Amino acid sequence: MIAVTLRLGIAPFLAIPLLLLNACAAQDFRGSLAGTVKDSAGAGIAGAKIVVQLAGSSMDRGTITDRAGEFRVDGLPPGDYRVTVSAKGLADATSIVSVLVDSVRQIDVTLLPILKETVNVRGELSSITAQPMQVTSTVEGGVITSRDLDTIPLANRSFANIAYLAPGTEP
Repeated sequence: MIAVTLRLGIAPFLAIPLLLLNACAAQDFRGSLAGTVKDSAGAGIAGAKIVVQLAGSSMDRGTITDRAGEFRVDGLPPGDYRVTVSAKGLADATSIVSVLVDSVRQIDVTLLPILKETVNVRGELSSITAQPMQVTSTVEGGVITSRDLDTIPLANRSFANIAYLAPGTEP
C-alpha cells in the first residue's frame, strides 16, 4: 500500500515538467500573415502573387493564392512588412502590415481592374511662335493672324494690346 501511494505521489511531479515543456514549446516568436485576394465582384482570385518584404531590409517572402484566393505566409519575424499583391489583368495593391509575435494577421485584399486610357493631343504652333527672330536688326516685326487672335488670350481684349503678342515687344 505504501508503494502505491509513492507511485501516485511521484507521478504528478513527473507530469508537471512535461506539461510546462509542452506549454513553452507552443509559444512561437514568429508570426504569420493570412488572407484572401478578391476581385471587385468579390470572387477569389487564384494564382495571385503575394510578396511580403520586411521594412528596412532585403528579406522578402512570397506565395501564390490557392483556388479560393486564399494565402498564408508563416514564420515571419515580428515587424512591419510591405505586402504587395499582383494578378494578371488587375492593378497591384500595396500596404504596410504589422506582424506580431505568435499571431496570425488576417488581411483581405481587393484588386481592381486596370483602367487604361489613351489621350491623344494634337496641336499646332501659333504663327507667332513659329516666326524666326531677327538677329541682324534692332527692328522686330511679326505677323499676327486672325487665328492667333481667336486662340491666344488677349489682356482686356483691347485692340492696343495686340502688338504685345509679337515676340520682343513690351509696353
